[in-house]
Amino acid sequence: MSFFTLFLFILQIVVSILLIVVVLFQSSSEDSLSGIGAGAGKPTLLSHKTSVDLITKTTIVLGVILMVNSFLLTSISTREYRKSQNIIKDYIKENKNEIIKDNLEIKNTPKNDTNNINNNKK
Repeated sequence: MSFFTLFLFILQIVVSILLIVVVLFQSSSEDSLSGIGAGAGKPTLLSHKTSVDLITKTTIVLGVILMVNSFLLTSISTREYRKSQNIIKDYIKENKNEIIKDNLEIKNTPKNDTNNINNNKK
């Protein structure tokens, strides 16, 4: 795994957690965390409309980052999967005769005679 892929995985986790927190801060119901920063009825630094706009924009930005990052991770993992498939195909092409020889040896080995085993038990 490259440094870039590792960075994208960590970014995915961080953005996911941030997106969860920002969604919980939205004031859609009483169960959200929107009242944590400022108690009920206390004046805040931002007006209600400004804070809603900021939270909504932050949610949209984090959602877009999450989607783009997901597409990047998918394309990278697909490319790495194809590389590994090509390595396996190349190995099979190079060692085709040896693989066939090994398979023939396995097929030609004598199987255990179950009748002799059963007769010995009696």
